[in-house]
Amino acid sequence: MEFKKKLALGFCACLCAVGICLAIDETREPSLKYVLTIDGKPHELTLDTPLQIEGKFENPKIVLTAWSTRSFNYGGIAFDYPASCTWEADLDGNKTWTLSGNDYAIMIFVIPAPFSPESYAEGISQQFGKGNVVITDKTCQLGKKSYKGKKITVSVAGQTIIHESYSLSTKNGSRMLVLQDSPPEGKTSSQEGEKALRLLASTFVDTMAADEADTTDNK
Repeated sequence: MEFKKKLALGFCACLCAVGICLAIDETREPSLKYVLTIDGKPHELTLDTPLQIEGKFENPKIVLTAWSTRSFNYGGIAFDYPASCTWEADLDGNKTWTLSGNDYAIMIFVIPAPFSPESYAEGISQQFGKGNVVITDKTCQLGKKSYKGKKITVSVAGQTIIHESYSLSTKNGSRMLVLQDSPPEGKTSSQEGEKALRLLASTFVDTMAADEADTTDNK
C-alpha cells in the first residue's frame, strides 16, 4: 500500500510541472442505475428520478436489482466501468478522474498543456529509478480505434504495478487515459484488471474526437 501511495505522489508531482488552473466542474459520480422487475417485466430506474409505471397490480412480485456497471462521460470520453469502483474527481488545477478497484484503476487526465505518454513514463522512471522501471511501446484497442502508448512496469520491494498511458486527441492541451494494474506474482494482469479492460474497450467512445470529425465533415 505504501508503494502505491508513493507512485501516486510521484505522478502528482509530475503533473504539477504542467499545472494550469481550470474551473472546478464535473465532480459528480455517475449515477447507479437499477432495474425494478414487476411480475417479470423490467423497468429501468435511477435513484431520485421519478418513474411512472402504468397498469394495475394485485399482489405483484417485485425484485429490485442494481446494475453492475456505471457510465463515465466526462472530459470528452464515454465508457462503462464496474460499479464497485470507488470514485475520485480532482479538478483543482488539472482535471483528474480516478476509478479504483482493489487491483485496478482507470485514470483520465485533462491538462491544459502538452503532456504525452512519453512524459508520463519519464516522470515515473525519475521517481523510482530507471533500474526499477521498464518502459515499452503498447497498443490498445478501445472502441473502434487502436491507440498507441507506453507500458510502464514498476518493480519495487517485491511489488509490481503496471501502467499503460494513452494520449487522446484534443485541440488544446492534452488528454490522457492511464490504466493501472497490480497483477499477482507470476501473472501479467489481475483478474479484476482483465474484466475492467474488456468492459472499457467494448464501450469506449472518444466523444470529443467524434465531435471534431462532425465539424470537419460539415465544413
